Amino acid sequence: MRSPEAPPSEALLHAQFWGWGGGGGVHTEPSDDPGPPDPAPPPVPPAGPSAAPSYALTLTSEHLHVQRLQPRPGRDARLLVPLSELVGCQCPRAPAPPLLLLFWYPPPRRRQGGARRRQVRAFLAEARPEAERWAVAVQCLLAGVPVSASTEFCRSLLPRPRRLLLLVNPFSGRGQAMQLCQSHILPMIREAGISYNLIQTGSQSEWSSQWWCLSVIQCYTPDPGPVQACLRVAGL
Repeated sequence: MRSPEAPPSEALLHAQFWGWGGGGGVHTEPSDDPGPPDPAPPPVPPAGPSAAPSYALTLTSEHLHVQRLQPRPGRDARLLVPLSELVGCQCPRAPAPPLLLLFWYPPPRRRQGGARRRQVRAFLAEARPEAERWAVAVQCLLAGVPVSASTEFCRSLLPRPRRLLLLVNPFSGRGQAMQLCQSHILPMIREAGISYNLIQTGSQSEWSSQWWCLSVIQCYTPDPGPVQACLRVAGL
């Protein structure tokens, strides 16, 4: 999708990054792939900033504008990523390079149909503080934290990580609930930066018992904070 220029008055951040990985740091795969998706792009370092494609990134309250600067811009030189489609944003800790990782699942085009396709973009910053600042800014927007162009983005702005309780029933259907959880659900939870506890039921009777589910939830609501949601996963 071609991205219109973001008005300077709406820009929260603007900086230049370099692509990371093959083809400018783009990785795409179908969300119904049976194999577990890798939460990070392939570790293929560029030969140097001069050899890697360069991008201008502009962050607004609703979109992330990506414009390729080098090599020479072409038809696909601009990309508009709505924050409503963004699952998460990360900056790996050292000794990893100062990367900005973006994960999103855009809906398929009407003519194509099918499942959403997982997309990952990795951008290399000049220094780690710059990558961390961008990661915090995107995470603040995803968490609904009020920010502006004058905000000093630091990790203290972020709210307490959300907590999720996963109840997996390995006895239902064809017994593939755990495989489904590991290959589809857990990667998305990690990309979104959500902490979780996973509990596997010991029998079919436990799964069908509402009292058992409520007692488990109560056991996982002490400090460091209550569980915001409980997800029950059954096999197909």
